[in-house]
Amino acid sequence: MVVAFWLSLFLLLIPYVVYPIVVWILARLRPRWTASASITPSVSVIISAHNEQVAIYLIDVFGNELLVHQEATGCFDPMP
Repeated sequence: MVVAFWLSLFLLLIPYVVYPIVVWILARLRPRWTASASITPSVSVIISAHNEQVAIYLIDVFGNELLVHQEATGCFDPMP
């Protein structure tokens, strides 16, 4: 019964104590990687929605919205 207690206590401490210490030690042993050039990644945002109205808006620097394209209700044709 005592062995089961200490084993379960050790298993509970692994994610909170043992794992962070191991990761800290490995981080100290491994050199850091640094980018040699300025990297500006491009970002695309895709939102999946079911039975939603399709509209494309542009927002200017003042926060005003400009409607660019809006599909009619029940229209499943792709944009031109």
